Amino acid sequence: MLAIFNLLEDKAERDLAEAIYKKHKKAMYGVAYSILKNSADAEDAVMDAVYKIINNISKFDSEASEKTRSLVMIIVRNVALNKYNYNKSHIAVSFDEEAENELYREESPEEYFLSTEAYGELLAKIRELEPIYRDVILMKYLYGYANLEISAMLGISESTVRVRLMRGKKLLKNKISGGTGNE
Repeated sequence: MLAIFNLLEDKAERDLAEAIYKKHKKAMYGVAYSILKNSADAEDAVMDAVYKIINNISKFDSEASEKTRSLVMIIVRNVALNKYNYNKSHIAVSFDEEAENELYREESPEEYFLSTEAYGELLAKIRELEPIYRDVILMKYLYGYANLEISAMLGISESTVRVRLMRGKKLLKNKISGGTGNE
């Protein structure tokens, strides 16, 4: 057992966190290594992801569910990407806030969700999005997490979550209406 699991006082939560780690550790490492191309950094990313999972253990239902697997992969991918960007001294590109806020108020494709026949098609369109948009959209609309919860799990600011949601919805709307989906 990793010492990090001792952060959890509740035995059931500790057991769940351990089970999640044991079941998904190879896949977590694989995702992190594919992004970082460095064994030590990948291991660090996995441990950072485990720490985020522990801090949000109440969001997980069982180690074997598809939701858990999806959340674990989203978290480790985002941790690895954050580490990669930090390592590369990536400078974030600024954006015109006023224009972005205007787009944020634009009607979203949420009505599209309501149609049962379109649900499978919608999920397919969401899966076509880039991971940074796909992850926040799935966490927000499929799993029902608040922006603050998504922010904590992905290690990004809440404003970044809002921007990714807004941009992702715009891309999704373009895909649904038959556009290219490119910004």
